[in-house]
Amino acid sequence: MGHDDFSVSPAYSGTEISNKPLIVEDKRPRGCTCFLVALALAAVVAVYALTALDPVQMNLELLAVDSPELQEYAINNLAGLGDPAAVEPLVGYLSSPDSNVRETAAWALGEIRSVDGVDPLLAVVNTEADYDLSYYAVSSLLMIASRCPDGTPRGEACIDDAVAGRVTDYLIDQAKTDPYIPFIVSNSLFLPDVDARILTAQLMAHIATEEERYMLEAALEDGDGRVSRAADLALAELDARTSAEPGYVPPADGPNPPTDGMTVPAEPSEDGPPIIPEPPAEPSEDGLPTTPEPPKELEPVSEPL
Repeated sequence: MGHDDFSVSPAYSGTEISNKPLIVEDKRPRGCTCFLVALALAAVVAVYALTALDPVQMNLELLAVDSPELQEYAINNLAGLGDPAAVEPLVGYLSSPDSNVRETAAWALGEIRSVDGVDPLLAVVNTEADYDLSYYAVSSLLMIASRCPDGTPRGEACIDDAVAGRVTDYLIDQAKTDPYIPFIVSNSLFLPDVDARILTAQLMAHIATEEERYMLEAALEDGDGRVSRAADLALAELDARTSAEPGYVPPADGPNPPTDGMTVPAEPSEDGPPIIPEPPAEPSEDGLPTTPEPPKELEPVSEPL
């Protein structure tokens, strides 16, 4: 440290030394040190506060941050935790302006499988308004409805409980006016959850069209016999319905090849919802298949909580 860093009392003169005490004034800045100490203390307090929160509460705090990336991250975490306490906050994000956030919220409600998510999910099933959101909402509805009221796996029991009946009745009614509903439902034949696959195959007996025949035929190879039997019954019902239609031509033996743009969906990824398959092709006026584009803009169906 140099002499310029100090202010010395003019007590030194020649060879004489005054009896006055040597006064030294320290001019080093102290504000920087205080700021660093305060910053360190704040960091300790923040870490303590975060670790004191339970995982659900911590992710709900992240969900409230105005950042689609953080919201999507928090929703994925809440889906993995599976706590019904997250249902009400997640419902508010079904009308998020960000498509990834609202679709991930719809998927997460199916992972949590709380009956409290049924009505909000039913309200957003509208392929004309938002095809992708409808895809995730239908999948989640079938995940929720495929559990018995007491939360135990369904298997082939308690199929007629109120929740399953309300969901399936609604989708049957929607399929009468929305041509994409049967295809969206048929994708749930390949969900990882066997109970959801059973319920889906049973529902397909009521709504399947020729466009979904190959999906049901693929489900015949399901490793769980209950799924394959339900798919076989759905195919029999489809044959009975279509054979009664004028101009019906029986399908060729063996599975039909997928129509362009229609593929059996991949398994869900580990860090989020599965990729949505394209909607089925529909014939154009000149007889060539065309794949309709889902609408680009979303009409919110409800206000965020």
